[in-house]
Amino acid sequence: MNRFFVLFLVLSFSHALLYAQGAHWLPPETRATLDSAYQVKLVVEGAIPQSDPELPAIPYVETGFPKKELLANSGSGGNSSIVYSYILQPLRTGPHTLPGFLLPTDRGLVSVPPFSFWVGEPPSSPSFVSSADASLLLFRKEVWQGEPFPVEYRLLAHAGTFLEITGQPEWTPADVLVDRWSRPERVSGDWRGSFFSGLRYSALAIALNPGKVSLCPVSQHVNMETGKFGQGLFSQAIIRPLVLRTSALTLQVKPLPTPPKEGFTQAVGTFRLISELSAAETQVGEPATWTLRIDGTGNWTTHWNLVPPPIPSGLRVIEPAPRRQSDPDSLFSGSLVLERIVVADHPGRYTIPPYRFTYFDPLAGCYRTAQAAPAVLTVTSASSAAASPPERPSSSGPTAYSNGSPAPKRLPEAPLVGSSAALAPLENRWLFLEAGGAGATLLALWFLLAWRHARRADPMERRRAGLRRLRRIHRQIRRATSVGERQEQLFHWQAAIRDAWLVVPAVPGVAELGAALERAQVDSSTRRAWTELWQEAEIHLYAREATLPSDWIGRSEEEARRIRIPRQSWKGTFARRHFFPAVTIWIVLLSSSWGISALELYRSGRFEQSAELWERSLRRNPTDWIARNNYGAALSQEGRWQEALAQWSSAFLLSPRDSAVRANFALALTHCPGVDKRLSALVSGPVWFRWIGGASPAEWQLLLAIGLLVLFASGVLLLLSRYGLARPALPLRNTLLAVGLSLSTIALSAVALYGPMADPRAGLVIEDASLHSIPTDAEQQSGPVIAPILVVVGKPFLHWIQVRLSDSRSGWLRAEAVVRFFRPSIPSRAHRSPRRVGSGESAFPSSSRS
Repeated sequence: MNRFFVLFLVLSFSHALLYAQGAHWLPPETRATLDSAYQVKLVVEGAIPQSDPELPAIPYVETGFPKKELLANSGSGGNSSIVYSYILQPLRTGPHTLPGFLLPTDRGLVSVPPFSFWVGEPPSSPSFVSSADASLLLFRKEVWQGEPFPVEYRLLAHAGTFLEITGQPEWTPADVLVDRWSRPERVSGDWRGSFFSGLRYSALAIALNPGKVSLCPVSQHVNMETGKFGQGLFSQAIIRPLVLRTSALTLQVKPLPTPPKEGFTQAVGTFRLISELSAAETQVGEPATWTLRIDGTGNWTTHWNLVPPPIPSGLRVIEPAPRRQSDPDSLFSGSLVLERIVVADHPGRYTIPPYRFTYFDPLAGCYRTAQAAPAVLTVTSASSAAASPPERPSSSGPTAYSNGSPAPKRLPEAPLVGSSAALAPLENRWLFLEAGGAGATLLALWFLLAWRHARRADPMERRRAGLRRLRRIHRQIRRATSVGERQEQLFHWQAAIRDAWLVVPAVPGVAELGAALERAQVDSSTRRAWTELWQEAEIHLYAREATLPSDWIGRSEEEARRIRIPRQSWKGTFARRHFFPAVTIWIVLLSSSWGISALELYRSGRFEQSAELWERSLRRNPTDWIARNNYGAALSQEGRWQEALAQWSSAFLLSPRDSAVRANFALALTHCPGVDKRLSALVSGPVWFRWIGGASPAEWQLLLAIGLLVLFASGVLLLLSRYGLARPALPLRNTLLAVGLSLSTIALSAVALYGPMADPRAGLVIEDASLHSIPTDAEQQSGPVIAPILVVVGKPFLHWIQVRLSDSRSGWLRAEAVVRFFRPSIPSRAHRSPRRVGSGESAFPSSSRS
């Protein structure tokens, strides 16, 4: 029973295989020749295609139309096999692959596997008329206008012939743009029983105009053997300079099909279109970059009619100039990058439509349209993002060492009082100018404060201010277009009258106004005029449907012009009560405490505010090592250990002998694993390295300069004694020589061990970043940079800086990712207030840390 069951399964499986559909290639893999047609066959079994299959496009391979060669029926079940024959014309040597595709048949989709073949060189058969031959090869007789087509130049010589090349091939055909020749490749072969060898040059060319084009010969300057002089062993070769030329050729250039496809950009070749968005989700006011990239081989030297990318409404757009990136080895290969920086002012979902690029594909002989996928940008409101700020890693938890044991809980040393920085001496005239300028400025400030105090203490100043406001309010009442606006200005008018006439109550009436006018000793007509104006204003303000008289504004302006208030006397400024007010003494006393205000903030636990003050101080004086030390202490209290390491490293390099600085520097190294080895060796390195910490790099450089001066003095004594201009002072000369050599050797060794840390442009990377080859966020070659690592900062460019890492890499980093040791750095992100991008400002995408 089991045997019959197994036999039944075998027969069923064989029947299923017999009627299974599939497709394969004949031959499965082989070699083709560059200048000859190559035939392949596609075999479809068990199914009938709905139409003759067309092959996908293969770069640098021309394909013909399929030819149905065979229709064979096998068996009674109707299983069929159809064979399609294709003629391929390769245009380049090397491997080629026909990609797989799906073929619709009467029994569903059949998968056609990919097919690979190799194209080799054609057999060389030079037509030698002498010992050497130059030839120009065209692999096709017809090309499309603007299509890059390959050409090849060969220079061959018989074996044993002396041939020396003295120049590059020269070829300047008309109406044809030719790329530069490639590096020569050696070729060899047999011709009529003799061996020959030579060089082969290849290039791409583009025909600019349609029609029949005559290609001029290629010329080559050589030194070649043309014969022999003498006979037998005493014969000598005759070498002469010659110019070898190829034969002229003709090329048929076909015009592009008409009419062109709608939106044709005049691009001819094979291209690929890529689009991407730097961030799929941003906040209101934050920029995002949409990048469109066109890659391929084609007529890059021709002007294209590119359509500007469509941007949806509601987005502000900044359009940088397009960037062309050319292939260094070819004029006809490269890429074009279009960037659009968009900024949304309102939250929502914005869709950037797909971009279409229409070009002519010479391999397929038809127009094609490449389409980039649409991009969707989601913009959220700034308030929703601010509601849940990213959590900062806490520094309260234990830090594990490499062996797994928790780090001991240590606190940074207390901040130091005051500040200290090394200053270079100045010339005396600059000191006198500084003293004179400071004195003059102090006197001017003192006079300005006294004048301000005298003005504020003058009882007439209130009347002057009220009169100035009264004249402005008249213009506002005249411009009022509604009753509500006029009433609002009348309230302001009453307040100005109260100040101009020094009316005592805050809400005065007619009686209080009359009493103030009597104190001012005005005449009866003026008192009656102001009283009438006040009553008419109150009637308009509080009575129903009461209008202001038409001449009210003119009468009020006339009365205001008649008010005369004496001006402030400048002599009163020099009164003792104005030159020595209590507020001036308070400002002087307060100024003495400015230097320790950051310390008071730190001691009261307000670490962020104290860090801001120390950071501001370092912008003015970046070599203040006490401010560096205190700033690092404030940063460490906030858990920002890598930034604290940068500040303490700078303080150590400026003042390495201070005990508090050394302790804080060692503490930061324990909290920052993976720090640069040269930096950590200053504390935990071998003794032969740690001795350089006895002095700063600047002090070692100064000691080196002193040692060189001592050596110079020893050399001067030696010369003077040799020429008899001074008595030989051998002990002094030897002493100077020994001292100079010792100081120079020790100082030079210390500077060499400091390495990049002794460079005034040295700094430290404080966050993981990407090292860019060019200063932009566009797609490019980049490498990771793991912080903290030493760098030497080069030139800046916008918000980028050029750096050279300690591992010999170089490139561009964001400026905020680097803290410089001896020069001001860009403020950190935590202390930078957010700023909305206005319509007239440039917005650039900021780098994000993953």
